[in-house]
Amino acid sequence: MNMSVQDFLTRLFLFACGGFAAVVFACLVTGYIRSFLERRRKVQCRICGYRFYATPDNSHAECPHCGAANRR
Repeated sequence: MNMSVQDFLTRLFLFACGGFAAVVFACLVTGYIRSFLERRRKVQCRICGYRFYATPDNSHAECPHCGAANRR
């Protein structure tokens, strides 16, 4: 297999572009998954409307602002 310098550089460029696209895609997917999981932990109080984070094991989250018990 005899490859010219131009063929080698073309293949190297395409390989680098594909690798860069794969890294960008992985970063976008990771960011989407993180934001989805973070949105699941957020709870909004039904009385005062305050948004806060609740632990996933607690079915009744207490609002730190007004103290009301909120169901998930």
